[in-house]
Amino acid sequence: MKKIILIVTSLIIFILITRFIEIKTPPLTETKPALRCTTDSNANGLKCATLEAINKEYQEKVLPMAKEKCLMCHGHVEKMPLYSVIPPASFLVNHDIDEAKEKYNMTFDFPFSGKEGHDFVESLDELIDVIDEGEMPPAIYLAMHLKSFVSASEKQAIMEWIKHSKALLAQEGITKSEAGDGSDEDRD
Repeated sequence: MKKIILIVTSLIIFILITRFIEIKTPPLTETKPALRCTTDSNANGLKCATLEAINKEYQEKVLPMAKEKCLMCHGHVEKMPLYSVIPPASFLVNHDIDEAKEKYNMTFDFPFSGKEGHDFVESLDELIDVIDEGEMPPAIYLAMHLKSFVSASEKQAIMEWIKHSKALLAQEGITKSEAGDGSDEDRD
């Protein structure tokens, strides 16, 4: 019985120590994807000014919260918990981060990218679904990162940004039924 108590106590101490000691992450090696937009106000394409306005609002209203609650998996952070480099936890952490970025990569602000081919509006709709259903952050992540819980006021701020962003995209003629990545085939 003493061995079990010692093992459990040691495990708890190890988890606590590795959770609260942070290490610097390697510098970002990814490059920001080129935006498919136009600076010509008469061109048949999404205007860069629209994307810049959406991204500016994202950086002001959503990014501060996302840095604490989303970017450890869906982006790039300067520091990670020590457990993220200690096997076997490191394998799980790296797998989760790779999977998260594949689905929804927020590394370079809006527009978000991902290998699943999200377009502008689809990307925002996916974020609405995740927030409405409380899917993110996942419970296993919350267990180790209690500050990552998204409050009602934070959800409201995200939803307001999404609503405004979709309105700006709609002014450009980009809606759910014809949403795209800014290419001509996605327009009216």
